[in-house]
Amino acid sequence: SIGRVRVEAGLLVAERAVFLVVGLLLVLGGAGPMAVLGLYVATNAVSAVIMGLAVRRNRPDDELASDPMFDVEARWTAAGFALVTVSPRIGPVLVALFASATAVGVYAAAQRPIEAICLFTLSTAAPLLPVVRSLATEGRQVEASRIAVRISAAILLALAPVVTWFLVDPATPLRLFFGEGRYEGAAIVLRVLSITALTWCFRGIGELVLLSNERARRLLHISGTGGLATVALGVPLVIAHGASGAAWATLLAEVVMVTLLLRHEPSLGGALSRRAHAPVVAAISLTVVVVVLLRGSVPATLVALGLVQALAIAGALRMVRNLEQPA
Repeated sequence: SIGRVRVEAGLLVAERAVFLVVGLLLVLGGAGPMAVLGLYVATNAVSAVIMGLAVRRNRPDDELASDPMFDVEARWTAAGFALVTVSPRIGPVLVALFASATAVGVYAAAQRPIEAICLFTLSTAAPLLPVVRSLATEGRQVEASRIAVRISAAILLALAPVVTWFLVDPATPLRLFFGEGRYEGAAIVLRVLSITALTWCFRGIGELVLLSNERARRLLHISGTGGLATVALGVPLVIAHGASGAAWATLLAEVVMVTLLLRHEPSLGGALSRRAHAPVVAAISLTVVVVVLLRGSVPATLVALGLVQALAIAGALRMVRNLEQPA
């Protein structure tokens, strides 16, 4: 927000590099999980301190910046993002408390691919959000909402092939990622959680739009409600169904959060309009045909899926090209 993106990116890369190198040395030296966890806490704490000092040092020296840097809006933002970070961990914790260690492994194996594609997608789309923020601060709310809709629709399109693959044939990606027969029961968990990939990314863009409009309190409301829904739904479902119950609780909580998001920011509903979702439906249909027809040959399936994914990404890039021009 103060134009020091290079400092932020460099610090994040350095933090992860230090954790990876030192953590590997600890493991090779015989250290246990608590030592690695302690290193994780330490690297994050040091990174936070350095980030705070960098922000203070580079703070613009003008009358508009005379208010406290960590004002009410910033506090709501920090609390909201804390809940956003914690929410995906509620499911595994519930499984650990009310199921078994084996169920935790099953849930984690299915959750990892979903987290990876969502974080990559959101980090790729994040550089586009300053356009939305700039328009919102200039009072051009209609244009800001239109661009946010185009970004959301592009993300849904880019995710459609891989999410559809997880839905139609979850056993194959699990076998490719983790080996044959290692996590029995993970297929249904991956199938359910794959739907949350779409809602998670759509919600992620929507929440950033809320922040660009300085509505961090609504972000906290959405995240808090989703967390409470996950716990309330998850406890009975995990007790009854284990890892798959946690997946269903996560999906239902996502539905609740998306509903609240659309209530607070109804303009985002345009991403679900006919014009926006027609390419998504086409990508889903093509992926289903490819997976069903080539299910007997994994190499052929991967090659064909790669082509479908390339087409989807090309379509997504076309959606966000020249964002400030009318669609």
